[in-house]
Amino acid sequence: MMMAIHSESDMQRIMQTPNVLGYVHCSSSGEVLEREGREVESLATVLGHFVRLSGQLGASFGADGFHQARIQGKPITVLCMPCNDGAIGVVLDSRAHVPEVALSMRRIMDGH
Repeated sequence: MMMAIHSESDMQRIMQTPNVLGYVHCSSSGEVLEREGREVESLATVLGHFVRLSGQLGASFGADGFHQARIQGKPITVLCMPCNDGAIGVVLDSRAHVPEVALSMRRIMDGH
């Protein structure tokens, strides 16, 4: 399911979600459309590639497309979701409850 960012205020709502450090929004070609916050430079260089690879891995397991992917590290977690024919990657600190952040992102991108 493709989510959509409807306005700049949607991105601000995501940034205000507890334990979100920053985000990167990229196009389907991997071009960075927007970025804000801390710890986003590395994500900006790899998000497009990561999303394509996640989709390919999912397809090899019979998944119906890229739905959500996570890079889990000790100090941070990156949560990626499809958005506006591209993807959004959100950098979270170690205290983040990833399922809650994912639900919050889906609600915002669904226009709720």
